[in-house]
Amino acid sequence: MNLSARTHKNLQSALAGALLCGLMASPRARAAAVLNGLTAFTQGVLPFLFPFSCLAQLLACGRRAPLWALRLTGMLGGSPTGARLLAEVGDERAARRSAMMTGGVSPMFFAGTLALWLDSRADGTILLASHLGALALGGLLLPRGQARDIQTPEVSLPQAVAQSALAMLSVGGCIAMGALAAALTGAFLPDVPRALLHAALEMSGGCRAVISLAWPRVPTLCLISAACAFSGAAILFQNAGYWRGVGISVVRLAGYGVIRAALSAALTFVMICICQAMKIAV
Repeated sequence: MNLSARTHKNLQSALAGALLCGLMASPRARAAAVLNGLTAFTQGVLPFLFPFSCLAQLLACGRRAPLWALRLTGMLGGSPTGARLLAEVGDERAARRSAMMTGGVSPMFFAGTLALWLDSRADGTILLASHLGALALGGLLLPRGQARDIQTPEVSLPQAVAQSALAMLSVGGCIAMGALAAALTGAFLPDVPRALLHAALEMSGGCRAVISLAWPRVPTLCLISAACAFSGAAILFQNAGYWRGVGISVVRLAGYGVIRAALSAALTFVMICICQAMKIAV
């Protein structure tokens, strides 16, 4: 085992031990935090993402597709769809660009979940446009690389449902663990740092925490936009499981997330300013 792998395992063990100690020290409070995360997942995430995931798999199955089409599928499918599709397609440079472009979240999270939480379809649309723009611009910042066309596997409706259900279990589990980590690490922090930390650890619960701060609309949307583009540690580690085989570490994925976050927040701000200048109702 090399040093980096050993260090990774030691850090993982230390983190797990710290979370376990915190959970045992105050089980009711920590269980309440996990329940809040799962409630947000079942009420605001699962109803939108699950059917979208099923239909997206059926749409793309059994086709020979160029790299740009697979990247577009990954962008629209959200994490970890892109990583699962593209981790072994193309050379290292192509893989890095794919990782940058497909490390975001599903459009249904914006059109459904965030539009519901913000009580504004217009704000959800702005966030979605900014997110997709950041994914595309981030990809353009990296070398193109080379890749072959790939035949996507055949998927039946029962298989799509089963695979989507497993993916939703993974998402729900990550949200629960992210909520637990945020509750433990942010227990002694003021509201604003706690919300930012939550967003960095687990994106969906973090977005809800940011909304609960009741900030003015523009900084709230820009911060949510950045959180979604970064995607949070929980999603980064999901994607890293696929990209590690082609030499893309979770640290590199986090760096890509920071770039996407900056681009997405800037695009959100610009779009809001344009809409206000043109007196478009938003």
